[in-house]
Amino acid sequence: MIRDQRARGEDPRPGKKRGTTFKDIALDTLAVKDAALKNEKSRWQWHPSLEVQAGSLHDTPIDEVSIDDVVTLLSPMWTNTPELADRLRMRVAAVIDHARARGLYTGDNPAEWHGRLQHLLPARRRLTRGHNTAHHTRRCRPSWRLCGLPVGRG
Repeated sequence: MIRDQRARGEDPRPGKKRGTTFKDIALDTLAVKDAALKNEKSRWQWHPSLEVQAGSLHDTPIDEVSIDDVVTLLSPMWTNTPELADRLRMRVAAVIDHARARGLYTGDNPAEWHGRLQHLLPARRRLTRGHNTAHHTRRCRPSWRLCGLPVGRG
C-alpha cells in the first residue's frame, strides 16, 4: 500500500497527500519522447509546448485535469494559430495517455478531439493561407532552358 502511494507520487503519511501534477507527468513524458524521437527539431518543439504553453496546467494534479482546463488552455490560440493549438492539444493528450498507462488517470482523455473537444471548439479550417496560383508553362520555359531542363509540349 505504501509502495503504491509512493509510485503515484503521494506522501504515505496521513495528512501529507501530494498528488502527482501535470508537470511531473509532462516531464516524464518528455524524457520518454526524447529517447524515442530521432529528429532534434521534433524534440525541440515538444519541450516548449509542454513546459511553456501548457504552463497553466502545471500545478493541477494529473487526476483532476478536466476538459474545461484543456478548453481554457487552447481557446486563446485556437482561432489565431490553429496548427500550433492542435499540436499542443495532441501533446497534452499524450501526457494524459502517459498518466493513464501509469494508472494515475482514469476515464476518457479530456484532450481528445473526437467526441470531446470537437463539440467545444470550432473546427479547424484546412487551408488557412489559400491555394498558390498556378503558373503558365509558357512563362516557365525560359527558366527551364537556363537550368538545362528539357522543354517539351504542355
